[in-house]
Amino acid sequence: MKRATQIWMRLGGLESNDRVLSELMERVPSGVMLIDSRGKILRSNRHADRILEQADGLRSTSDGLRATQPEENQTLQRAIGAALQTRSNPCEHLAHEAFRISSRPDADDLSVLVAPTHAQSELFGTPGAVAIVFVSNGSLAPHAKAATLRLLYDFTQAQSALALRIAAGQRLDEAAAALGIQMSTARSQLKHIFAKAGVSRQAELVHLLFTTPGIDFGDDEGA
Repeated sequence: MKRATQIWMRLGGLESNDRVLSELMERVPSGVMLIDSRGKILRSNRHADRILEQADGLRSTSDGLRATQPEENQTLQRAIGAALQTRSNPCEHLAHEAFRISSRPDADDLSVLVAPTHAQSELFGTPGAVAIVFVSNGSLAPHAKAATLRLLYDFTQAQSALALRIAAGQRLDEAAAALGIQMSTARSQLKHIFAKAGVSRQAELVHLLFTTPGIDFGDDEGA
């Protein structure tokens, strides 16, 4: 997650941080919100706006981002607080927290991921740390899953494709064969995937991807 903002700041060689943030947030195939140290929403993309307009599970209030259910709101606020605290302490590991927010019975629950970023809210005229919230209501198509992984973890397109196949249950040799790459290449890509994702084993990678909003492996092989 810490790489997401780094990607924003360098993608396309653009000079304007504000413009980069706006453009890249709109490219993400799920809702994205930046939250300041007071819990206020600094910036949101159109996917997040659509979810908030429905006020089904999550809503924007004068006090900031809130979940409808009290217990789920406690989880949300705790996660946001932890992300802001982690960002303010550079010695802390930049971990994320993923959980579900209940929706109405005839709709998919919301998948939420909260994490610290390296962005500073001075960019938006207010001091303090910034947390990032990803939210989706349903699984993403394979290409959208790959795009999400590239934004979240700075995976390359090839690394995203390999990670999704491994998370879908394929062995490394099976994934390499399906992608038409050599085992040596697959091993090298997997090493870089581990480093970027902050994991050391395939089981940890699978768990990480399964807790990423919108990444659902029940309906396809992630290719």
